[in-house]
Amino acid sequence: MHSLLKRANKIPGDFGLPFIGEAAQLFGLQQLYYHNQYQKYGNIFKTKIMDMKFVVIADPKVNQIVLKDQSYKVSSKLGWKFLEPILGNGILLQDGYQHQSTRRLIYPALHGEALSNYVYTIQQATAQYLEEWVNDTPNILLERLRKLVLNISCKLFLGSNDVQEINELSQWFSDYTNGLRTVIRLNTPITRFGRACLARKRLEDYIYSQIEARRTSKNLKESKDVLGLLMASIDEEGNYLADVEIATQTIQLLFGGHETTARLLCWVLIELANHPDWKNKLRREQLENTSGNDLTISELNQLLKMKCVIKEVERLYPPTYFIPRGVIEDIEINGYIVPAGWFVMLSPLLTHRLHEIYHQPNTFNPARFLPPLEEDKKHPFALIGFGGGPHRCLGYGLAQVEMKIILSTILRNFEWSFSPATSINEPVLQPSKLDTILKIHLKRIS
Repeated sequence: MHSLLKRANKIPGDFGLPFIGEAAQLFGLQQLYYHNQYQKYGNIFKTKIMDMKFVVIADPKVNQIVLKDQSYKVSSKLGWKFLEPILGNGILLQDGYQHQSTRRLIYPALHGEALSNYVYTIQQATAQYLEEWVNDTPNILLERLRKLVLNISCKLFLGSNDVQEINELSQWFSDYTNGLRTVIRLNTPITRFGRACLARKRLEDYIYSQIEARRTSKNLKESKDVLGLLMASIDEEGNYLADVEIATQTIQLLFGGHETTARLLCWVLIELANHPDWKNKLRREQLENTSGNDLTISELNQLLKMKCVIKEVERLYPPTYFIPRGVIEDIEINGYIVPAGWFVMLSPLLTHRLHEIYHQPNTFNPARFLPPLEEDKKHPFALIGFGGGPHRCLGYGLAQVEMKIILSTILRNFEWSFSPATSINEPVLQPSKLDTILKIHLKRIS
């Protein structure tokens, strides 16, 4: 069988310079790197980053092979290993039975009745934060949204309501996430990475203190936040999360939910500002399907146009623009045999803009997800902003609820604009170059 396949080295592309490969282009151009390579080589190409050989894919059929059908031939742990020094052995870096077991234990804290219980907390935290925001000077949109989402997360995940405590947790978490984004990984107090390691230690110590306090109070079954539900979770085989696992999973869930939700909301607000017709559609939809500011899960589920807007932003600006996997068993991809030791990098960024799936893929058009079009249903792995298969993001449902509540509150009560003034008249291929400079002006609707 292998004799009929081409070797991975024959895949189009360039390994770049010795050892560093194409790391400079990738880190410098970010999202634009993938678009440039796609234009040059098509939907499969090879590259090398810091002496690691990658094959980059944009084909939804391959997405299904890697994420579902033959996921046993690849490793999420190896793919995300560069995050392990400060992310720890969270669910993102787990494979096989360990991943399945952890997923079962975390699931109840992020789905079903738990989601309904979180709605009030999200609404109250959002309303309070926006009251402070509207009276403040304009600030970077993405940073504002990160602070809002982190404020919600501290209450939702850790049950914290003390302002000083939340501010302290927010600072630690900010240091932590800044360290994850740095290329220089030296664990000293003068580097961002070193400050991130210290911040993680402080977050862990805080979580351990909360675990001890809750065990002393002996009311875990009455918990209404994620930490308490993780402590109380026991699967059908009697497995439960040890304290170190609870701390690791909580920090990773905080990080994943914080960055994903903030970035998607950022681009929802940018696109709605540039498409007032869709802003008005969402406002009419709210008036027709909700009773006021006190939303319910049932009402949120009726906001179909809002769901489509969020999906369209996920398509155009996926929260993670690459999904890496380490190859642990030779795997066939588009006529090539990719050997163990290589890495596969799926690209939501490219898959989501394939002309054969999405009509005018560079155009913002949420209606593409409404019947009868439903373009994402042309292939079950055509929209993978939150991954797919056994590793599909566990917090997807919570992220949707949180984004809908925040967006509903803003639409109902505020208008917004940006500086510098922006109008998106052509494809945005480097969103990270824009969302880090835009300042938002929030104004209450009279």
